[in-house]
Amino acid sequence: MTVKLKLFAALRETIGQSELEVEVSAMPRIIDVWHSLVQSYPDLAQWEGKLRFACNLEFVGPDRELEAGDEIAFIPPVSGG
Repeated sequence: MTVKLKLFAALRETIGQSELEVEVSAMPRIIDVWHSLVQSYPDLAQWEGKLRFACNLEFVGPDRELEAGDEIAFIPPVSGG
């Protein structure tokens, strides 16, 4: 099944894209998708344990199971003013 990933701030800068569509196994959890992304882009590992996750515009926990077509956002800590 396909899900859409949205990447923000340093994550976007690290991989050079703000959005990706990825194929995932049936009924994965958000954290599984994150770990798969880190395998493809090892520089993302520094953000492990520091992210917020959203699915379809709602903040969710890392164990949220996904369905085809879900939009997942990985949100690192940000600062600014």
